[in-house]
Amino acid sequence: MAAIAAGLAAHRDDFQIRAFLIEQGIAVLPGARALRNSQFAILENRADEISPRMSDPIVGLYEDWLWLDELIETVSQEIEEISQNEANCRRLMSVPASRR
Repeated sequence: MAAIAAGLAAHRDDFQIRAFLIEQGIAVLPGARALRNSQFAILENRADEISPRMSDPIVGLYEDWLWLDELIETVSQEIEEISQNEANCRRLMSVPASRR
């Protein structure tokens, strides 16, 4: 559940960053990867259009996004370890439909 909540929060950060950029008249290609790959180039190349007061929250949201990605990875690894060590989990994971 924590991974799901963190994933939703990361998705929210994506939308908030996009909203800040759109308010400045800057559109970014769809998808989280496109935003991540272009965010700092946009902030650097359009520094004359984006004030530090606007770029600071965008950078902060990006840092939150990275932290949430790390949290999701950590929780996913913990779940994977538990699923391999608990007999009930191993039995459940052996059912083909449960691997989706």
